[in-house]
Amino acid sequence: MNTDTSEIKKLCKQGQISLKRDVNTDATFFLKDDVEMLKRIKALHEKGKEIASKKNIQTTTRPSTALSSPIKKLSQTLKDEAYAQAKAQVQSQNNASSAALQKEIKNLVQNLISSQDNVVKKITKVIDEKLDGMDEIVVELIRCKTENEKLRQKVDDLTKENYRIKATASTYRPIAFGLYVKDRDERLF
Repeated sequence: MNTDTSEIKKLCKQGQISLKRDVNTDATFFLKDDVEMLKRIKALHEKGKEIASKKNIQTTTRPSTALSSPIKKLSQTLKDEAYAQAKAQVQSQNNASSAALQKEIKNLVQNLISSQDNVVKKITKVIDEKLDGMDEIVVELIRCKTENEKLRQKVDDLTKENYRIKATASTYRPIAFGLYVKDRDERLF
């Protein structure tokens, strides 16, 4: 872009473009869309400066004084008529230049609005894509959480059944040759 860093920072602030830094090298970089936006903003600024300089040149030059020396030679009535014609020409030039200036300003505003709309559309598109993925993730998370609760309940039921079976097994006492006899007082929990 052939600009210094201070001007790039100024353009970034005006275009609301964030500076991105590489974590490893700590170098600043821009995305392709950001560079295009910076170029547009710079072109708009240059056009604005050009229009302002044209306006300053037109206000500093006074055609009436440039025409005054030939007018002095004429008679008073011709002098007044020539002055009126010169004044009309200057006014028509000013009107034409102000109309052109208004047209340039209108074009600049339209370009700025269209570029802002493009940025908003791109950001909206990216956010929508991210949110679509998030919806699927949230549904999957809810499904996993429900399944986790069911499994936790199943583990609790199996733990209770395990305690019951252990309590029942503890009521038997061994006798010879691998045989067991159930005690009379059953200790059930």
